[in-house]
Amino acid sequence: MMVPSGTGWSSRNARAAIAAEAMPLTNPGNPRASHLRGRVSTSGQGLVEFALAAIVLLTLLCAIFEFSWVFYNYVYLYNAVSKGARMGAVGANNSAVKAEVVGAVGGLPIPADTVSITVTTPSGQAVASTDRTTGNSIMVGAPIPYEPITPLSRFVPAFSSQLLTGRAITRIEGQTVPLPP
Repeated sequence: MMVPSGTGWSSRNARAAIAAEAMPLTNPGNPRASHLRGRVSTSGQGLVEFALAAIVLLTLLCAIFEFSWVFYNYVYLYNAVSKGARMGAVGANNSAVKAEVVGAVGGLPIPADTVSITVTTPSGQAVASTDRTTGNSIMVGAPIPYEPITPLSRFVPAFSSQLLTGRAITRIEGQTVPLPP
């Protein structure tokens, strides 16, 4: 093919045009075949890029769901032990505190025997859990098993089954008489 000078054709365009003319058509009767001569097919490139991006986005979405589930369970547990600590600070006995913690968690599985109650003096020394003297602090803690909700736990060990532990510390108010256990 002769490329006329001064027509705006670069040598690269000219080489591509010459190569396209030299390439035989596989199906000369196909009207679409003439505009495809010399081009490289990129029809699968978008699909591959989407597949790679989708993996990253789905992993991120699963991590967001998993973190939200852990945070929800932890907040629920913390509210339950806070209620128990408040009850213990104002005068409830240990069994009432444990019952409050177990009842306040709703559907989360907390056995009453796993709820811990610790009373400490202002200096940090532990005393009997029934010694509720004003100025001491009561700490109520409880664990719950955490079960993952997404398949991400199979690949990321941080999202596997674990125990979430909630603790609340409250200062004991207005009581100087030891309570019965």
